Amino acid sequence: MARKDIKSLVKVLVAALFFVISGPLLADDNKQKYMRAVQLYDQGEYVKAHKIWSKLANKGMKEAQYNLGVIYAAGQGVKKSDKTAAKWYRLAANQGLSAAQYNLANSYRNGTGVTKNNQKALRFYRMAAEQGLPHAQDSLGMMYIEFFKSKQNTKKAIEWFKKAAHQDYPLAHLHLGQIHYIGELVKRDYKKAFNYFHFAATHGNPEAQYQLAVMYSKGLGVQPDDALMVKWMTMAADNGNPEAKKIIDKVLNDLKKN
Repeated sequence: MARKDIKSLVKVLVAALFFVISGPLLADDNKQKYMRAVQLYDQGEYVKAHKIWSKLANKGMKEAQYNLGVIYAAGQGVKKSDKTAAKWYRLAANQGLSAAQYNLANSYRNGTGVTKNNQKALRFYRMAAEQGLPHAQDSLGMMYIEFFKSKQNTKKAIEWFKKAAHQDYPLAHLHLGQIHYIGELVKRDYKKAFNYFHFAATHGNPEAQYQLAVMYSKGLGVQPDDALMVKWMTMAADNGNPEAKKIIDKVLNDLKKN
């Protein structure tokens, strides 16, 4: 795959701050304290929420451990510390919490709070993916393509993308669209690419919106349609896609000159 195509396919895996609301196994008393901290957090009382979660986390409550990771990563009521965030993510991840496994994988992938380690990132993504977390399934697919590429791992990547897509995860649809559009990892299929892009585009993904505009412009996988091309190109530009913005700005400048 050409380097520019790899760059178009590979997205930076930033640490997503999921927020665990509750767990079915929490003891009643601890659950009440936990939910009180949730209420305080929602009200912006981060210091008070931190105090409650710290006590519960030190007792081994994985949900509280995870949420401490979130607030340390964001610097909410505490001094921001990726290292401390990773510590709490790890404790919760080792107890099987999928969101913590995902965030810890992101930490290893990006080297935030820990030494960058793609093997460990892959392992924790896989743990979360096997529990059905679509973000992890998509990220696992990207890891296979970016760092562990082989014929076997390419097949695994596509399988994980499909699992995430079946859960209506827009990024997975984008990645499957790119794979079928580029046509190196699988046989090129513009119609499939269009369908995947369309789902991601209608769910607000600017890259997919741009790709739809290109396909409507060139008639790839769909009948050419200038009106729809303009619609999706404008939407992509408004949502921050740089290529779409360049095109729209050029059109507007040309109109001003005329």
